[in-house]
Amino acid sequence: MRRAVSRGRRCSHVLIRVDDLRRAVRDYRELGFEVRYATAEHKAQHAHIWFPEGPIIELLTTPAGARWFKWPMTLIGGRGSGERMVRWSREPEGFVDVALVTGGPDLRADLAELRGVGVPFGRAVPWRRTPPGGEPTRFRFAYPRQDRLPF
Repeated sequence: MRRAVSRGRRCSHVLIRVDDLRRAVRDYRELGFEVRYATAEHKAQHAHIWFPEGPIIELLTTPAGARWFKWPMTLIGGRGSGERMVRWSREPEGFVDVALVTGGPDLRADLAELRGVGVPFGRAVPWRRTPPGGEPTRFRFAYPRQDRLPF
């Protein structure tokens, strides 16, 4: 099996599942962490704990009935994405996943390289988040088909 070249891939964030996002944000803030909701607080399902450098921690909650989102998520994010979301929803509070960021500007090339060494991925999905009072952040992501691999 050929090995993929790292090309600057590194940890972007660690995902921690919580039952109550607002409580978790409050608790981490009380401990002195800088925590920001990923979207408007009233609809947020994610919040980020920021550090001066390095990866962030993403607190996430999953909607009730997440299992019903498996097939729509699979249609949006490709094979592997729906299974991953369902797995997150079934996990107890705590660590659930790791996300990687690529070093290059061309996610498609990185995915082709990984597929070439035997790591199948779903499609690259364009996404956008607008944090409260902030500018929209645009990014693309892809999930490996095997839901236990980092995405």
